[in-house]
Amino acid sequence: MKLPLISGIETIKRLKKAGFIATRQKGSHVRLERYIDNTNY
Repeated sequence: MKLPLISGIETIKRLKKAGFIATRQKGSHVRLERYIDNTNY
């Protein structure tokens, strides 16, 4: 079973809906972080 192909932009959109935030970006590399009870994961 193959997984569907999605772009990086679509991946970021879906992760943001799941509670992640983009903390920094350098070129095409984006670092996402998620905070739960003031703890960084």
